[in-house]
Amino acid sequence: MEVLSDNHYMTTDVAARFPIGAPYLTDWATHCTYDIFGDDEIEAIKNFELALPDYEPATVRKDGDKAAIDHAVRECDVNWLRPNPGNRWFYEKVGHAAQEANSFRWRCELPGFNEPLQYTRYRGEDNHHYEWHMDMGAGRLSLRKISFSLILQNAEEGGDFEIFTQQQILTLDKLTVGSLLFFPSYIMHRVTPIIRGERISIVGWLGGLPYK
Repeated sequence: MEVLSDNHYMTTDVAARFPIGAPYLTDWATHCTYDIFGDDEIEAIKNFELALPDYEPATVRKDGDKAAIDHAVRECDVNWLRPNPGNRWFYEKVGHAAQEANSFRWRCELPGFNEPLQYTRYRGEDNHHYEWHMDMGAGRLSLRKISFSLILQNAEEGGDFEIFTQQQILTLDKLTVGSLLFFPSYIMHRVTPIIRGERISIVGWLGGLPYK
């Protein structure tokens, strides 16, 4: 009778609990863009800002879920767009596009938005920027699955969106006003320093359940 080695039992047991060679995502991508907003909708989205309070300095997460200002890492101004009857159509349109992007490329469990959306303003006169970072992190940031950025205004110079993947820096071509960019929240990315003008966008995150 053949005697099976301990290694056989070990690999068989592992394969039973953690399938080896499981199907992978053939359409996985670092990012994708949608152009789903018309000119009138973009103007309406820009007008959401009029009802918001003053911008505040952006923070980064340090020591777990604690927010702190660190200009070496991130310097820009932010505001918060919470859902209300007047902007519900915008939330829904972004949510539908996110579900489509996710179903083709990443297949995360994506219940919906679990944070308000963020207006982000980068000014050239202050050399605003955001260094390499992931949107995922400790605490509530661990629930983020898919990130998005909707461009409302491009800087005249600088303010490029870059992704770091497979030991390479990928600089996205100038995203036009109205471009809706999606990418996994675990992807490293940055906004290069603004040299001239202002860059304005709405960013947000979808998720709501821990990774399994």
